[in-house]
Amino acid sequence: MRAPPQLAAPVAYHADCLAEAQMDDPEFDLTGLREVHNVKPGPPPSPTAQAELIKALLQAQSMSKTEMAMSEVQREQHVATAALVAVCEFLHSMPQVSSRGLHLPLFRLAQALGDLTNGRQPQLLTAVPIGKGRPRQSIAEDWLVAAAALAVEELLATNISRPQAAQKVGQAIAAAGLLPKTQKERSPAVAALGWRDRLREGPGGSAPAGALAIWEYHRQGLGQAELGSTPADRAARLINMIRKATPLRWR
Repeated sequence: MRAPPQLAAPVAYHADCLAEAQMDDPEFDLTGLREVHNVKPGPPPSPTAQAELIKALLQAQSMSKTEMAMSEVQREQHVATAALVAVCEFLHSMPQVSSRGLHLPLFRLAQALGDLTNGRQPQLLTAVPIGKGRPRQSIAEDWLVAAAALAVEELLATNISRPQAAQKVGQAIAAAGLLPKTQKERSPAVAALGWRDRLREGPGGSAPAGALAIWEYHRQGLGQAELGSTPADRAARLINMIRKATPLRWR
């Protein structure tokens, strides 16, 4: 199954942009670290560019539904590739981004997804062998652990009991079908409470490193404003996010 034709042109075009940038500057590394403190805001994206982005993202969500010959994984790869291309086209319309090639790493990822869908194994998406101390959970698994733990923590701040807090979060996990296979012997409520207690141990404890990073980010107040102004608001937002999460493919 080859990539949709509507993706081929923009991916190829930005591959050429990447090649030209590297030819002009052999040490072109896309980081822009030397300029990071001197960046001046450019003009905001035009309403037309914003509308085109939304339209392209909507098309990305629907484009694979008519491709009955695709597997579920292929559909997800097509949607992700199309969405990445749409975002990069949007970023390319901003001179302060395109002139530095800052959007090109995302096109590298879009190219890699296209290769993967076409049966090739791109180096960018090659799994790194797990060594000692490397995280064994996926990012999605880390997110669930952190979100459930944070929801329990916020509920406890509203002065409800531990069992009540665990039950509320556990119901959201069960409703979304997200409990991992390794936890089937435990109820979702017990799992959520356990995740919260493990994350509270901090570094050096038994909590997954990725989940711990998310936990600490929010516990330091850096992500709280995005979720709500009160513990009750933040708990409700987290629980709603868990309920609406796509079921994870647990190992």
